[in-house]
Amino acid sequence: MSSISADSVQCEPSFALSRAQTKQIRTTVQSLIRGMVIAPDFILSSVGPTLDACATSLPAAEFSDILQESNIEGHTPLYWAIVNKRPEVLSAFHKFITAYKNDTFHDVRLACMVANDHTLFTRLSLTSARLYKMEKTLNLSLGCPDEIQVYEGDTENQFTVKMQITMFQTRIRAVQKLRMEFIAQGM
Repeated sequence: MSSISADSVQCEPSFALSRAQTKQIRTTVQSLIRGMVIAPDFILSSVGPTLDACATSLPAAEFSDILQESNIEGHTPLYWAIVNKRPEVLSAFHKFITAYKNDTFHDVRLACMVANDHTLFTRLSLTSARLYKMEKTLNLSLGCPDEIQVYEGDTENQFTVKMQITMFQTRIRAVQKLRMEFIAQGM
């Protein structure tokens, strides 16, 4: 049984530590994070105190980097929090990430697809419009809150999508094409 606790991390300022100590703290933090997203017996109530202890034991940028590294079976801790359906852990991680790296963005998108979670995909604003500056700028300036609803069908691999595209004609004239993304999987 893996135990996750705030006591596992020493909360000393990292500038006063040797390279070996810093490496040990980093390894401990990675292990604790792995336990939160992979271990079947993790204790939900320990997530907040443990992450707070981890965050105080490393510089903020380094802790944010650890949360975005693909160091758990080729994926980020965020990916595993989504795939293993641990929304509380994902939310706690999110508080410590100032800006998502491009690789993290793609890994989280992939996790939403694997987990078939359109709601989370939308809530996290993971559509590729985030990557296309002109479309994003236009959407923000026009205040275009598009709405996409995905409904599962009655038979295997069947689904229905309802899209409400705000100011469609204005937008299509300006950018010549619109990208609408959603996640769907039949039952």
